[in-house]
Order: sequence, then C-alpha cells, then structure tokens
Amino acid sequence: MVKNKNTKTVDLTLDRSRNLPEQITGQMRALLSSGRIPVGMRLPSTEALARQWETHVPYVHAALKALVVEGWLERRHGSGTFVCEKRRKLRTVGIYYSGGMLADAERRFLRSVHQALIAIIEGSGRRWSLWDDPRPYGQYGEAWSELESAVQTRELDALIVPSCDFQHYQWLSRLPAPTAFMTTNTAVPNRVDTDHDQMVRLAIDSLVAEGCRSLGLISATPARLGPDNHSERDTEVYRTFMAFCREKHIRTLPAWTITSDAPGLTHASCERWGYDAFQRLWTERKHPDGLIAIMDAEALGVTMAILERGVRVPGELRVAMHKNEGVDLPCPFTATHIVNHPAEAARGLIEIVERQFDGRTMSPVMIGFEIKAAEQ
Repeated sequence: MVKNKNTKTVDLTLDRSRNLPEQITGQMRALLSSGRIPVGMRLPSTEALARQWETHVPYVHAALKALVVEGWLERRHGSGTFVCEKRRKLRTVGIYYSGGMLADAERRFLRSVHQALIAIIEGSGRRWSLWDDPRPYGQYGEAWSELESAVQTRELDALIVPSCDFQHYQWLSRLPAPTAFMTTNTAVPNRVDTDHDQMVRLAIDSLVAEGCRSLGLISATPARLGPDNHSERDTEVYRTFMAFCREKHIRTLPAWTITSDAPGLTHASCERWGYDAFQRLWTERKHPDGLIAIMDAEALGVTMAILERGVRVPGELRVAMHKNEGVDLPCPFTATHIVNHPAEAARGLIEIVERQFDGRTMSPVMIGFEIKAAEQ
C-alpha cells in the first residue's frame, strides 16, 4: 500500500508457495491500474524492495521488468524506476536484423515475413522502423547501444526479431520492451517456431499414401545434442522421423538418414550440403522408396543432385520436400511439397508482442504446414 506520493514503501502480501515474480507483477499491476501507486512516484531500489518483501533481488527485477515492458513503469538511467504518467499505447514496432541479412538474396522466406510484418503493422495504424545491425560478427554477443537507447527513450514500444540465434538472443532478451523472436533454438515463450513434428509426419503420411514402404531423410538439423545445440528442439526432426517410421512400420537405414552436426550453416552452404547429402545417399547399394528433404535450402541442393544423377522421380524415387509459400523455387520433377506461410509467422510475431504489452500469458506460437500434392 502506498500512503502518499512521497511514501517509499509498497506493501504486498506474498504466498511463498507460489511463483513470487508472477505474484509481485500481478499485485503491482493491480495497484498501478487502480491508481493506488501515484503517478510520477519513484520506486525504491530493487534491493530495498527485495528486503521489504523478503525475497530475492532477481525476482524483483524480473517482476518489475514485466511492468516496464507493459508500460506501467519507466526506468531512467541513473535516476531509478518511476510510475509512468499514463500507460502508453503500442504505437511503434522495431524490426531487427543483423549482418545485412535482409538484403541477402538467399533469405527468400525472411524477406517474405518482413513484407508481411510491414503490411500487418501498417494495417493496424502503427509505425515500424528497421534496425539493421552494421557491426562485425565478433560483436554480435554484445548489446547494440543505438538499439538500447531507442528502447530506453521509448522511440520503440516493441521489438520483433524475425531471425535470431542464441548469441543475439542473450542480449536482445534483456531489453525492457516486448520482444518476439523467430528461430532462436531456445525454449522461450516469446518465440514463433515451426512445427517440425507436424511437418515430418505430413511428409511421411504423404509418401506412405503414394506407396512408399522405405524412407530416407536429409536434414541439416542434428540427430543428437552437442555443444552447439541449446534445446532438444534442435534434434526434433530426426527424433520425430525415427519414431513415426517405427509407428508406421516403415523401413529406414542409418545410411538413409543424413543429418548435419555443423552449426551455423548459411543458406548457400545448406544448398551445397543438401547436394552432397543426396550424392552420398545414392552411392549406397540400396535406396529407399521415398525421401524427405527438410527446409527449402537443402531441398534445392537435393533437387540439383537428383537431376545430375538422372534419378527418375517418381519412377525410382518419390520425394517430399519443404517449401515456403510465396518463395518460387524450381522443382522440375513431380514432388510433394510441405508448405508453410510467411504471413502466419508475421501474425504470430505481432501476437507475441501484443500479449506481452497487455500483460497476458505468453506461449510459443507454432507455425503449421499443409500438404500440396505431388506436382511438377
């Protein structure tokens, strides 16, 4: 309870058997929205609040950060944390990329997501700004001061990161603003992710329906966790493939399941990797009836190798491969495509920052796939 504008105490009643940061955030939000904590008040330090509430400083920091993200509080560098004059609206969304990736001709899907984001943001009457990090690779693990300043001064109300690795996530996730990530390889609630489990199952079902009884897999994702993998999500494609083949009584061999343990493959290197993987598969004495190529970049390499080898598709082999809707990749033979949509990813990213801004519970948004029947 706050007695008056100059009082430096905020009394909360905490249940030690429940999640303390969530309780602090919820009770503080109620006090702020009711006006019982006066506008303009500077809160005590996190250390002082932790002592008063008999809890830990990191819990207080996490709880107050959530309220900063929602616009109830404002942190002023060197001055402290203050109650905002009025809760701001979500008006300006920043879109962050690193290394000039948006201009990279290979990033076809990313550019499609970007265009969909702009259409949704502008359609809602909001503004957007592009933040293209120009720093060299060696600095990617450090915070970008220009972006930090834009968040601190409320030039940005939220930040969307359509392509993010673990190195970037470590500092971007600390910014006091609603944030949404895609492809973080990290099990965090504010991410958009592709439903790899559904993708693999759709591919297997489609090939089985075409009469395949033995299957191979070419996937640049790893088969097992290693030092550069941060979540079991990294290995989901292989695990789902093997489990579903067992469930469907589909034959597969180790030589037919080719995965990569090399982290950080670029789109160009994925294409080459897919090409080499198929060449390796086709040197085996026995071949599967069907093949799944995961992700469009490696699928393009697989396509080139199939043509070079003169493999008859669907005569000698049936193929199911990933395709991003709106990204025109050549496929000169009859194949089944497992398709996802850039606009769906963009809507998920916007939904995540809106939920954070409104103080609603966050959960990952999974992007699904659909089958486009075998076609040339």
